[in-house]
Amino acid sequence: MLENTELREMPARILVVDDTPENLAVLTRVLREHGHSVVTALSGKRALQVASRETPDLVLLDVRMPEMDGYEVCRRFKADPALAAIPIVFISAASDTEIKIKTFTSGGVDFISKPFEPEEVLARVQTHLALRAMERNLERQLTHRTEQLRASERRYRSLVETLHDDYFFYSLDPDGQVVYVSQSINTVLGYTPDEFSAHYHDYLTSAPLNEQARNHRRLVCSGERPPAYPIEIRHRNGEIHRFEISECPILDPQGAVLAVEGIGHDITQRTLAENALRRTNRALKTLTNCNGVLVHATDEGQLLAEMCRVIVEIGGYRLAWIGMVDETQQRLRSAAHLGDPVIEAQGAINPWGEGDFTPTPLDSVVRSGTLRVVQNAAADPDFTLWRAEAAALGYASALILPLAAGGGVFGLLSIHSAEPNAFDDEEVRLLAELGEDLGYGLSALRTRANHDRTLQRLEASMEATIQAIAGTVEMRDPYTAGHQQRVAHLAEAIAREMGMPENEVHGLYLASIVHDLGKIRIPAEILAKPGRLSPIEYELIKIHATAGFEILKAVDFPWPIALIVSQHHERLDGSGYPKGLVGDEILLHARIIAVADVVEAMASHRPYRPALGIEVALAEIQENQGRLYDSSVVTACLRLFRDKSFAFSVRSEDELHRH
Repeated sequence: MLENTELREMPARILVVDDTPENLAVLTRVLREHGHSVVTALSGKRALQVASRETPDLVLLDVRMPEMDGYEVCRRFKADPALAAIPIVFISAASDTEIKIKTFTSGGVDFISKPFEPEEVLARVQTHLALRAMERNLERQLTHRTEQLRASERRYRSLVETLHDDYFFYSLDPDGQVVYVSQSINTVLGYTPDEFSAHYHDYLTSAPLNEQARNHRRLVCSGERPPAYPIEIRHRNGEIHRFEISECPILDPQGAVLAVEGIGHDITQRTLAENALRRTNRALKTLTNCNGVLVHATDEGQLLAEMCRVIVEIGGYRLAWIGMVDETQQRLRSAAHLGDPVIEAQGAINPWGEGDFTPTPLDSVVRSGTLRVVQNAAADPDFTLWRAEAAALGYASALILPLAAGGGVFGLLSIHSAEPNAFDDEEVRLLAELGEDLGYGLSALRTRANHDRTLQRLEASMEATIQAIAGTVEMRDPYTAGHQQRVAHLAEAIAREMGMPENEVHGLYLASIVHDLGKIRIPAEILAKPGRLSPIEYELIKIHATAGFEILKAVDFPWPIALIVSQHHERLDGSGYPKGLVGDEILLHARIIAVADVVEAMASHRPYRPALGIEVALAEIQENQGRLYDSSVVTACLRLFRDKSFAFSVRSEDELHRH
């Protein structure tokens, strides 16, 4: 049996397969720093060749690769008796459930989402190396006498008692009954080992995934080794925890199951964080696309239908419905609705029905002008009238938003989700903004009188969205918080000093706010590294300009914001990146941001050095004007600081909305 120190620091030969050299470099560095031997392959074909020459202990495998994707590579490993036992951990930026399921059904043992945290990669690698080592050791032990196996098991149980707080080990008999669980179960779920062994099935929830878990358990008890699977277990305090379970059958020389060894990893917090991020991204995507619809709308019926389409098809919600209030008859008239393909196959759907809106929760929204969240349609007492309809249409929660203008509610927008408790605070806030925008947009189409006000609101919403995106980047790099706003403040001042038209100044300001958006694809430990970057790390940093362009290019801005972002590190003499543009090939907006970016960065503190001061920053741009930086931009910048007492500041939220 492996000793405790061997389990935690087990050197291994690891094969990393990814068609992106930068990813290979980062993973290689992380693994080698922890004593592992690493070999790399840029394609699936090459990976198979490398593995056939010298068998690795574990494979980290990308999903999307040219010629041969990760699924096919995994299947070929499993089809080769010499390679079939190697644990394969998939790493991919694609994170939807279907892709994860496919990675496991093709033979993978784990899945890590990009962008990844090195600690997570190391923890999972060490876990699967440990499991594989234990499996090999147990297989060897099975060739000896039963007493040797029992002695090995006792040493194994002693080892797992030192497991981390969010893991527990356990053993099952061939009938699937828990016969042993590590002491760490008390920390993880609050039960003693004896309680958990005796009442394990009582602690499982009725979630559908637990029925799938029972099917996996039957497979492993019959001698198969299914992929890792999720399960929900109730904590002693009543909270529901989600675990990732990995199990391995222990077979005798004749192939009969002697026992099943398993490990449970508490992924509750990770799951909650992933769900919160998914919901926020879904709401942001819905808000952005709906605002685009509003900007270009000319017909009310077409607008309402398109809004429902965006909410369902792009936002991924179960059902969207828009109704108009007939005050004279105290009734609601359905104006537009759309469900997902399953709902639409049932025919014309109105989740609320035509007629009287006095029953709650519709009445409370119309009367108060305040949104209403129904987090659980099956349990909310105000939802009794629509409970059967909700069950038939397959939605479990709803968000009802007032459509208002001029102080009165003239309609409702309801968004329905298939999941209970689907709307968290941030998602509600973003979708409430969508309801406000739709109310103003409809009023504008009807009256035309407040057209300018509507456009200003939509621009403010777009800017708020940009601010939210920029804030996401700065949350990952707290050492440079406020950098993008300060750069935007200076760039805006330079542009005005140069006489740029106000509309172009505003576009420049928005581009400046997100000029470092691409850093969302850079590992956080590189962004916050306190020392000098290595050449490889610097090359990774340099991709942020192109990454920002790729993220923004599909957004229909009135200005070439994506192109400006991609060029803000170009230099007049061609020494910049990513394309080495020269002179007037670089947009004027990008030349302005380049100067503002350098001045702010040099004048501010960074993890790897203290602030150099504004005079050093101004000396840098003055010395290199005409060679690296546009002379007219440098002149305007110097005039601002030396003649007009310019100073950096970050605008308040109210100022940003007035901008």
